[in-house]
Amino acid sequence: MYCPKCGNKLKDDDKFCTSCGFQMEEEEQEEKSPIGLIILVIIALTAIVASGIFMFSHQRKPEGKTETVSSTDKKKQNTNKSGNGEKKSAESAPAATNTPAPTDTPIPTDTPVPTEAPVQVDLPVDTPTAETPPPAESEAQQVTRSDLYWQAKNEIAQVEAQSEEPLNRALTGSQADSNSGYTELYEIWDRELNVIWGYLEESLDSATMEALRDEEKAWINDKEQTMNQIKEDFNGSAGTYAAVYGEGYTRTRDRTYYLLEKLP
Repeated sequence: MYCPKCGNKLKDDDKFCTSCGFQMEEEEQEEKSPIGLIILVIIALTAIVASGIFMFSHQRKPEGKTETVSSTDKKKQNTNKSGNGEKKSAESAPAATNTPAPTDTPIPTDTPVPTEAPVQVDLPVDTPTAETPPPAESEAQQVTRSDLYWQAKNEIAQVEAQSEEPLNRALTGSQADSNSGYTELYEIWDRELNVIWGYLEESLDSATMEALRDEEKAWINDKEQTMNQIKEDFNGSAGTYAAVYGEGYTRTRDRTYYLLEKLP
């Protein structure tokens, strides 16, 4: 035996080449492997042929049986025609009555479709209930009240716009500008306060107005005392008017918004 790789002569039982180290078993397996594949292919082909023969013979046998059964059935039918003709007619009648069974209740499954129509009809019935108008008297009262309230609120918004210039002058100008700015702001809001007070006298009842009048007198006294106290504390210094009328402006502006919410 010779090495297929280097041609070195070897013994028959050598597994490796003594010259190059080639493994002789791999060569043998490579040579034997085609033979094994051929044997497997032959076995597979014989199995396929055998299964085909078996299936063919198995299919031929039931056909013969069906013919014999059909022939015997024909004989039985011929023998039963004479004596059992009435029974067959009676049996055929129930079969005919059973045929309409498929038309039992598939049709009622479509019946839910008409049920949607009453639902659509009910919706317009509920809509007239939403048209219930409020009483005419309440509408008139709401209009007069809202008009008076919003009229006063719009006037206050205009006063706020009018106050921007003197407020800017009071905050960023000289001491003289600050004195004049706060004095002007106090006069603007004091006039608006008197306007809102007039709206209250027109809209509130006498009892409510009397209670509010007492509250207003207490507020005026407190404001004047605070302004006089600030004037004494400054003792005629340069920032007296700014401090006194700045306090008066802040209190009067807050009071104006407070009285606005008292309007009905």
